Amino acid sequence: MKKKYTFEDYLKKQEAKDPSFKTKYEHELRLTEIAVEIAQAREQKGLSQAALAKKIHTTQQVISDIERLKYPNMTINTLLKITSALRIHIML
Repeated sequence: MKKKYTFEDYLKKQEAKDPSFKTKYEHELRLTEIAVEIAQAREQKGLSQAALAKKIHTTQQVISDIERLKYPNMTINTLLKITSALRIHIML
């Protein structure tokens, strides 16, 4: 029986090709976790994307883009505004 090719196998293969792959992967994974934390906190507070955007003086589209990882240039300042508005702490 042929061994199944797992996601871990894929990661190991990519890391063998590019030693910096693991660092890049972990960076992207953390960005994903932050986006999920923001979305979950916003929903738990009963805020829409538009309501959060208004609190931090931006647009709903920016909040949507952050939560969907479509906002590659999010600044620390924007992240601080979001965490302050949601009253949450995020470890970087």
